[in-house]
Amino acid sequence: MSPPQGASLLLRAGYYSHERAQEQVAASLLEQSLAVFTNLYGQNHPLVADTLNNLALVYKTQGKQKEAETLFLQAFSIDIKTQETQNKSARLLNNLANLYQEQSRYQEAEVLFLQALELDKQTYGSEHIEVATDLNNLALLYRIQGRYDEAEPLARRALALKEKKHGYEHPATAKNINNLAALYYEQERYDEAEPLYERALAIRMRIYESDHPEIANSLNNLALLYEKQGKFSQAETYLQKALVMKVRLLPIRKTILHDFFSDKKSMQKPKNYFGKPWKPKNTSGM
Repeated sequence: MSPPQGASLLLRAGYYSHERAQEQVAASLLEQSLAVFTNLYGQNHPLVADTLNNLALVYKTQGKQKEAETLFLQAFSIDIKTQETQNKSARLLNNLANLYQEQSRYQEAEVLFLQALELDKQTYGSEHIEVATDLNNLALLYRIQGRYDEAEPLARRALALKEKKHGYEHPATAKNINNLAALYYEQERYDEAEPLYERALAIRMRIYESDHPEIANSLNNLALLYEKQGKFSQAETYLQKALVMKVRLLPIRKTILHDFFSDKKSMQKPKNYFGKPWKPKNTSGM
């Protein structure tokens, strides 16, 4: 196998590992791929930019935000120098904007999201799936800021475009359904949020392996919703399932399990071990 083929294989394997939430493995593979591509082509090659972007996404997931920002900016600089497609530029803008959003740098994030939206509209027209991603990103940003009237039409439009492109049984569709449900949840529109959260869970259970983090997140979201509605028995069932999955997937202390299952009164007001309903990572993809 030639060095370029080996580096490409490492890049694909890193992407696959990131998709399966195996971030340490993904980081190692992508770091190796970056070293090979840089050695072969220098620092200003499109494949180097692609690898930097993917590695930045992994670092962001790991909480290494400074490192992620540096890599996103490097990738964007290479993209500009090599005059890559507007599509790549828009995706890099989205990824960097998502990082700024996580850092509460909302004004900077909004500027980048709007730039990405305009680039994709110019390139593809207003009905393209990339435009749906841009709309979803803006809706999430506005939701976080409490700008619900601005967020809802964007979230609805993004979901309609994802359903049209991907159909009703796709991870991206489930993610957008979840986002719209969360928007309703935060406004205490629980009866509107419930069927959407349930639909997102049903899709994820059909398309993912049984221990996938997205299923645990959906279970947790529904548990929190049922608690708000006073459906304590259902809340307990879903929260127990979510907690067991989270313990398998993440390094959560066993004392949490003991605390939850030993407290028989906990379901009078269920404990929220995972915070607010799940908010997705970057939706732009790798």
